Amino acid sequence: MKKFFALLLVLCLAFAGLISYIAYVPMPIADEAELESAPAYEGETAGEAPAAEDAAPSYRGLDYEAILALHNDEEIIGTVDGRDVTWREYFYWFYMQANQIDGMAITYGIDPDWSEMATEDMNLSQLVLENAAYMVRQMDAIEKHAAENGIELNEADMEAIAQQIESEKTQLLGEGATDEAFNAKLKELHMSREMYEKVLHTNALIDRGFEELYGENGEKADEAAVVSYLADQGYMSAHHILIMSIDPATGMKLEDSAIEEKRAQAEALAEELQAIEDDAERLARFNELKAELCDDTGKAAYPDGYTYTPGTMYPEFEEACLAQEAYQVSDVVETGVGFHVIMTLPLDADALVFSASGSPSTARVLFAEADYNEALSRSIDSVEFEYAEGFEEFYLGDFENVK
Repeated sequence: MKKFFALLLVLCLAFAGLISYIAYVPMPIADEAELESAPAYEGETAGEAPAAEDAAPSYRGLDYEAILALHNDEEIIGTVDGRDVTWREYFYWFYMQANQIDGMAITYGIDPDWSEMATEDMNLSQLVLENAAYMVRQMDAIEKHAAENGIELNEADMEAIAQQIESEKTQLLGEGATDEAFNAKLKELHMSREMYEKVLHTNALIDRGFEELYGENGEKADEAAVVSYLADQGYMSAHHILIMSIDPATGMKLEDSAIEEKRAQAEALAEELQAIEDDAERLARFNELKAELCDDTGKAAYPDGYTYTPGTMYPEFEEACLAQEAYQVSDVVETGVGFHVIMTLPLDADALVFSASGSPSTARVLFAEADYNEALSRSIDSVEFEYAEGFEEFYLGDFENVK
């Protein structure tokens, strides 16, 4: 799955959003002694709860129907590069943003403060409206980028979209659901069928654009551009042979005598490799010794070495890697897990990039995803949203439901 900032659109995006900010000041919690000694409410006997009508109001979300009624569905409330944007289109993206905050607030019993500053120049209410406009711009920008690069959906893409529609129809309404029922369900989510299908097409354009420009796995990415990206991001690459000085099962240090034997073994390996003058021959021998002697369990996933950013490895490891030229072999480097013999490698467009939390990715894919995201971001920045004359910004705090 491509890691685009994109729309991340599933099931109509009903509960997705760009912001998760909620202004919240928790109330102090009294301990049991304080609760037992606390005076009863005035007019109540000890132990009785206050009447329901006297309880503090609780937040129940925004009154979306009241907000929707601010304008007619087809009223033009803005333009994107000259294209008219209706209130219904804008409202869906607004709803998507605000509903996420509502859901969190209701779940956690929080009364969101819409006047709280969410950025230096926008409060939370304004930020929701700004994000709605951003989403309108994003949709147009992705279509614009696709058109400029000659990207179109093919028959397989259209078939996949049709299958997705049927799948989501079944997930929402069960087997045998009709289009009429599905459209009614979309309307409950403040989404028209036209908008729903546009969202699916736009999302498909993102994937199609990536494959057309970079290949499914980044294989079309320019090798020099990938290497330059790695260098700019501070990536390093290295082989190493690790001789552990700890018990891998317990993490406990070995006996001193065993540690010295391990050190001597590592020093012998370094000496042998450093004595080989030819880079290719040294690399081949390094690989043989690594396969035979290296205690690093990661060697199976990264057989050709690690490509990583600063701060990923032990500091001593990284310092040794940076201190030598490609294919040079270090003296023994000691870390908390043992003794390393390190060969610095040149950055490689086809290298596997180290991932501490997931499956490794190739450098080509890493570059392609970053480059594509940047291109789409530039396209979004080039698209302007302008509110229509007379459109008034509304404050979400005026539309809260409480009980």
